[in-house]
Amino acid sequence: MDFFANQDTARRKTKWLVVYFAVAVVLIVVSLYFVAVLAMQAVAVKTHAADGAVPPLHWWHPELCAAVTVITLAVIILGSLYKTLELRRGGEAVAVMLGGRRLNRANATASQQRLLNIVEEMAIASGTPVPPVFLLDREDGINAFAAGYTLDDAVIGVNRGTIEYLSRDELQGVIAHEFSHILNGDMRLNIHLIGLLHGILLIAIIGYYILRSGAYSGSSRRDEGGAGIAILGVGVGAIVIGSVGLFFGRLIKAAVSRQREFLADASAVQFTRNPDGIAGALKKIGGLVYGSKMKSPEAEQASHMFFGSCRQAFIGLLATHPPLAERIRRIDPRFDGRYPAVKPLATAEVVEAEAAGQPRDRGFGAFPFPRPLPIPGMEAAGRAIPLDPALVLASVGLVNQQRVDQSARWLDGLPAPLRAALDEPFSTRAIVFAMLLDARESVRDEQLATVAQREGAPTRRETERLVAVVHAAGEEARLPLIEIAQATLRELSRDQFQSFRATVDELVRADQRLDLREFVLQRLLIGALEKHFYPPKRLATQYHSLRGVVAETALLLSALSYVGASDQQQARRALDQAAAPLRERGIDLELLPQDACRLTHIGQALDKLALLAAPLKKRLVSSAAMAVATDGLVTPSEAELFRTIAAALEVPVPPITIGAIEAGTPT
Repeated sequence: MDFFANQDTARRKTKWLVVYFAVAVVLIVVSLYFVAVLAMQAVAVKTHAADGAVPPLHWWHPELCAAVTVITLAVIILGSLYKTLELRRGGEAVAVMLGGRRLNRANATASQQRLLNIVEEMAIASGTPVPPVFLLDREDGINAFAAGYTLDDAVIGVNRGTIEYLSRDELQGVIAHEFSHILNGDMRLNIHLIGLLHGILLIAIIGYYILRSGAYSGSSRRDEGGAGIAILGVGVGAIVIGSVGLFFGRLIKAAVSRQREFLADASAVQFTRNPDGIAGALKKIGGLVYGSKMKSPEAEQASHMFFGSCRQAFIGLLATHPPLAERIRRIDPRFDGRYPAVKPLATAEVVEAEAAGQPRDRGFGAFPFPRPLPIPGMEAAGRAIPLDPALVLASVGLVNQQRVDQSARWLDGLPAPLRAALDEPFSTRAIVFAMLLDARESVRDEQLATVAQREGAPTRRETERLVAVVHAAGEEARLPLIEIAQATLRELSRDQFQSFRATVDELVRADQRLDLREFVLQRLLIGALEKHFYPPKRLATQYHSLRGVVAETALLLSALSYVGASDQQQARRALDQAAAPLRERGIDLELLPQDACRLTHIGQALDKLALLAAPLKKRLVSSAAMAVATDGLVTPSEAELFRTIAAALEVPVPPITIGAIEAGTPT
């Protein structure tokens, strides 16, 4: 299952979505026009009832057709625009709309802690930011969803019944299914679908209000020569047409989502290497009295996003999900059609299962320190890890159980004070500040004074408390810590984030230079949080050829070549290897001088390269992997710069520094 191919499929589905939507709008306009013609005829009949001269029925009224078209389009477009703006914050807006409550590890129950652990393990293994998890407390059924526009604003939503009834393996299968939707581009398509279809459903809502207002003033309307009857007729017609809109909405959602559910089920099996997990979850849906049904009145809008069907089962064209038995048989051909009796797990079972699922040994090996050639602000440090660039590309957008277990071992190996500090925003801020403290005592004292002045003495004390434990976790921990911190820091208010961002900026400027760890943290953490608190305008693809970004491509590949090289000759060899596939396509690249590869320039280049078409991103990521793996090894500095490039391109790459790529060898 190729990440880039799946993304391309999702984009093609988006184009078909627009076609389906346009057809539905045309049919709704035509239907409303005929309702309006009949309403006009009713008024004419009522007006001429006394003289017995019934006017003939004429179906073509150009002015009426134009008026109905303009009004209908205005309602649909404004309705869709309203809902799209309402959901501009991405997945969190969908979760709140459905009644979700964000889970906080600091006060989570045992079953909630288990859910949070599984999501963290899956996120780190897949190379995506750890998504916030929302619990739908009022929902008794077994269901879940993933929502968001990008990897940075994705969330996971889970029903209360899901964590109460499913074992760890079953819950992991459900979460793997939802991560498939994140990695395959489905969630972006799904959230666009909610916004578009709201405009169609709005017709029925308006009809309801017309009918209700007409009923309140029925007596006066009857005195106006049939106008009241016409208005009530329009109201009833709008409700009927709205029902037609609902039909088309369900038809569109079914056309878009049904096959994607089969793909997500298959991906979940591939991710976990445990078909019994997701199959068991589906069987419990069939055996549970609540099934996967949703109580929320908003669930209809998001029915295509859920793990299981959230309403009474539809068949054929209107089913957003394949039949439950068919989904199970594709995973477990031995399924005999009988569903098990389902009962909630006891708390003791949850705790025991979670303890059994957490390995106790850390997954780091021992590798020698390289001596790379430094470029401005990019002094490499840490252990080099064997790396095959082909495996890097093969691992994009994919997860397997080895990689998940590796992530679990890494998480379990975190020192207890660090693990606890990551559970709430106050201490997580201090972790970030500790990561930015300089090795030189004079600069560090200035930075700590800045923390005390801007954030208060308690924050300084917390930062000083966590410095040693953050450094003890090692350079390998920096990227995963940033991913976990991003999820926790979304709980800040916008004002708190502004203060936090300003403090980070001051700490970075304290030594009058920008180094790689600071650059990575600003791009991966602060950049992602800015998108959360200040959702940007989503830019369309602008470059369908690398010829328009040759300078930026040369800059990135030169920087990667230098950061892992011990001399100029080795850097040139790395660039030549990385550029070879591009030169075959007529893109001529040369190694830039070291002074030209400054981090500020790299940031500007990444902003431009983010507008590349998906196939070009694949080529660029492949060349970047070749640059860092020319010598067969990758250092933490190379891994961090590579990960930052991949994140800017919205390409999920598992964390190389905890051995995830090596563990992720395709099978």
